[in-house]
Amino acid sequence: MPDALSKINEYCCNVFNSIHNKKTEAPSPPKEEIGIFQDSVMYVDDNSSEVIAKFCNSYQIHNSRLRNYLDQEDRIGNVTRTELDELEAAEAVYDCVLLNALCNRLYEYGRGEVSQVESSQITIKEMYSSLRSVTTSKVWFKDDCERNEYSYLRWLFERIERKHEGDIPEPDYVPIL
Repeated sequence: MPDALSKINEYCCNVFNSIHNKKTEAPSPPKEEIGIFQDSVMYVDDNSSEVIAKFCNSYQIHNSRLRNYLDQEDRIGNVTRTELDELEAAEAVYDCVLLNALCNRLYEYGRGEVSQVESSQITIKEMYSSLRSVTTSKVWFKDDCERNEYSYLRWLFERIERKHEGDIPEPDYVPIL
């Protein structure tokens, strides 16, 4: 499981880079790795099974929306991002970051360090940590996103803070490529 999780984390990084750099091709999906988790659902405890099923479902949703987003970019061509484009980019990145956060939750279980997977809702802190892990280490403050070409990320922050519980981490920053 840890090798499969690492491949999925790597895939999430590649997806973020594709969206962020406005590429029109998606990275190769980790079908084999997702298959490992789909197969494991029958052999684990009910709580862990539920979390793994949510992880696999999150991947399917992410993959479908990513393909749709990139196909739309193909049809439109290389256009200047409008507010709608920014929202769609934020949604695609949100799905990627959520998938990565769920993946991160499975590591201890996959290594046999815990007997069950944490089943609570992914927190704001976990989402920001996931976002940092799919990007590079360069850090800008959230307010700076409005003043540069990465303004689509402001929609991402709003979505994370609306859909997830917990305190907003201090300092209030996010990595940007």
